Amino acid sequence: MPAPLQSGVRASLGTLTGVAHAINQDTITHHPGHFSGVADGVGGGAHGEVASRVLMQQLSNGLPNNAVNAQAGLATIDRHIAQVLNELGDGPGASVFAAAWPLDTPQHWQVLWVGDCQVTHYQCAAERWQLAWQSQAQTYQAHQLTPPAGVAPDSPANMVGCGMSLAPGWHRMTVSATDRIVIASDGFHKAFTPSETLKLLDEVKAPLPLETAQQWCHLARQRGSQDDISVVILEIAPTALKRSWVLGAAVILCALCALCALCALSVTLGWFTT
Repeated sequence: MPAPLQSGVRASLGTLTGVAHAINQDTITHHPGHFSGVADGVGGGAHGEVASRVLMQQLSNGLPNNAVNAQAGLATIDRHIAQVLNELGDGPGASVFAAAWPLDTPQHWQVLWVGDCQVTHYQCAAERWQLAWQSQAQTYQAHQLTPPAGVAPDSPANMVGCGMSLAPGWHRMTVSATDRIVIASDGFHKAFTPSETLKLLDEVKAPLPLETAQQWCHLARQRGSQDDISVVILEIAPTALKRSWVLGAAVILCALCALCALCALSVTLGWFTT
């Protein structure tokens, strides 16, 4: 069944609780036309599910418009999460996340991330999917940092809730009709390489079916992923960009009509002389 079309974007969402986890510490969020994201509560910290939920709520309430505002806003959210967890009385905790949202037009999108959740932009050419862009996970290995004792090199080196050690990732991208944006926690993207995800996309015909993301979560589980798994797939509908073009053309046409009417009135009233 195709995913519901709202604000020019089809969305498919899926999540699975980790094999040995009592609860799912991931939070997936999709506000049509406004904001989509995945947050992953950091394992080993207190109340990861609370940290991820608060992070998504706070971020979607006030989206930054540049990298400086993003860093300042996340610093405030970082302190807020620490305060919430402290009030619960179970020690420090944190979350990582990745999110994307449209800007002034359906073609222009903003991407923001901290830690090892990822956003990937795919484009289709000659009926084959291609990788257009992917965020770089903020891990110790990727940033050539020495992890603490007992921590794996591919663990997140940056988190929200316990003091951010790196600037957040920030990217602006331009999308075309039928492009797909995949936002996922490490429970998914550690199970599939980008080239393997391309093969998954080739098997998913447009329009994007509603059940696709949940199916991908189960496929990651079959591949041995033991962690919480969350996936958000967004498909840019052709009608979204068409509406944007039509609206722009209508504005220009109205302006030209108004100018013509003004010129005609000017001649009638004798505003112009020879």
